[in-house]
Amino acid sequence: MKYYLLTFLSILANHGICCTCGPERTVTDEFNGSDKIVIGTILSQEEILQTDSMEFNRLLKKGVNETQARRFTTGGYRQFTLVLSESAYKGTFATDTVLIRTGLTSGSCGFSFQIGKKYVVYGYNRDPIPNESNDKSEQFWTNNCTRTNLFNDREQKALTRIVKRNEKKSP
Repeated sequence: MKYYLLTFLSILANHGICCTCGPERTVTDEFNGSDKIVIGTILSQEEILQTDSMEFNRLLKKGVNETQARRFTTGGYRQFTLVLSESAYKGTFATDTVLIRTGLTSGSCGFSFQIGKKYVVYGYNRDPIPNESNDKSEQFWTNNCTRTNLFNDREQKALTRIVKRNEKKSP
């Protein structure tokens, strides 16, 4: 009986931390649902970790060891620097270098970019992070549930067609 209970709890625990996306969206649907769309090459990566110090101290006072308390109270995101290969397909940028943010892990729907690779990135705006420095760099978010992926000609051609079609509709 213990074996079945442990197996059930293990499955339940793993399911609770997974990234779950709906069906894959078409290029048109993703274009319409995204705030920013760019093609560019990843230059660098940085992990931004943030600890909830009040909760951390509360756990320490309850007798939780420091390593566990830090694990339960630390979150954050990964930030990638991307250089645009061409003009953006959606959104405007003051420079040709943008910051792309995503979750720390695939369990939090974080996208795994590789430095030096070229990507088509579909992104969205998000509220500023509390206590963050007022960085004036261009930045937006993406995740595994968008169409963000390695660059391919078909995706680029589909985006170009959508942009041209939208330009014809605009007065």
